[in-house]
Amino acid sequence: MEPPEHPLFAHEETTDCAEIEWTRRGAPRFPSTELRRGMIGAVYVGYSVGEDLRVQDARVLAEVPESRFGEASLDVMTEWRAKALPPGDPACRRNLVTRFTFAID
Repeated sequence: MEPPEHPLFAHEETTDCAEIEWTRRGAPRFPSTELRRGMIGAVYVGYSVGEDLRVQDARVLAEVPESRFGEASLDVMTEWRAKALPPGDPACRRNLVTRFTFAID
């Protein structure tokens, strides 16, 4: 016998989503202050792709160190353009996540 489903933990079928292809997907600029200080970091950004093939609702989900690289990440994503919307379920273009790593070679 399966336990009853809890409303906060409802099971949903997963959808196989095709990877989004991009016509424009640049990297963020390394903030000059952090570069001079030799800082490194990482940012996870959540976003969706709109009907106009642009990134929408981009938001910093996690950032290390805090408040150092998120703004540069969000800035560059305003320039990103998808080649086409992924086929199938519209959920495939919502709640996407990308990671930016800021490192000095």
